[in-house]
Amino acid sequence: MNYKGTILYLGISLNIILLVIAIWLVYREDKVYTHVFETEQGYGYAIVDHGHILIKQAFIPAVTKERAFCTKQDAEKTARLVLKKLNDHQNPAVSEPELKALGIDLDCQK
Repeated sequence: MNYKGTILYLGISLNIILLVIAIWLVYREDKVYTHVFETEQGYGYAIVDHGHILIKQAFIPAVTKERAFCTKQDAEKTARLVLKKLNDHQNPAVSEPELKALGIDLDCQK
């Protein structure tokens, strides 16, 4: 193989490697995610970042009494809101009007 052929081979190989890295970066798994868990009273959620719990919320936030979420779906909707706020570099606190806008049941009977 001559000098030009070697350079061409190395150039093509480097481009393939860069393409594989670019595809991996685009399609890699999200490292920050929500996790809903069951409690004795209902459901709660956690925000997990690279295997470390950032936020663990066993009770509905912004409510005076400690009440668990009535349904898994309510916990998931709230967790997604908190995660969106974190991704948008906002304070992750949730207010009662935000919970009502999501349709979260604030006072279920178990």
